[in-house]
Amino acid sequence: MRNRRVLFSTVGIVIGLIVAWVSIVDLSWFVESCPDCGSQWNSIQYRLCQFSISQRRITNGTMLELVCADLGIPCTHPNLIRRHKQRRWGLCICWCPCHNGIDGLAGDADDYDQAMSARVKTLAKDNPKLGEEIRQRVLVEHDYEYWHAFAERMKAP
Repeated sequence: MRNRRVLFSTVGIVIGLIVAWVSIVDLSWFVESCPDCGSQWNSIQYRLCQFSISQRRITNGTMLELVCADLGIPCTHPNLIRRHKQRRWGLCICWCPCHNGIDGLAGDADDYDQAMSARVKTLAKDNPKLGEEIRQRVLVEHDYEYWHAFAERMKAP
């Protein structure tokens, strides 16, 4: 009879610890994106009682973001969108939310080299209103035809 009580209490304690671990500790993956400049960040957090104790941030920048920074009009991300992509309860059970799949492809920031940066700065010297024009037409009005035409002009030597 005594062995049975010890067994049940031990099993109860183990189950209680497992339930506590799964409900207190989680790995959360957040995706943040800016619809204006196209930049995206993945934030992976280890959390204890919903408070982040460790975070790793992965950035997928865009050429538009770098051009705007060179022109002195960095995107302030006023319309930032943040969503909880995955939560792994107890670091292993993916549930509520558990969205799989691709969020965005790699940004085109790798294509933006020093020569392109120099051309952008030269274009800005020739046209002092260029930064404000790009900010208004691309970041605010989302005129991507204008942006693609500018990007082609920027790539040409």
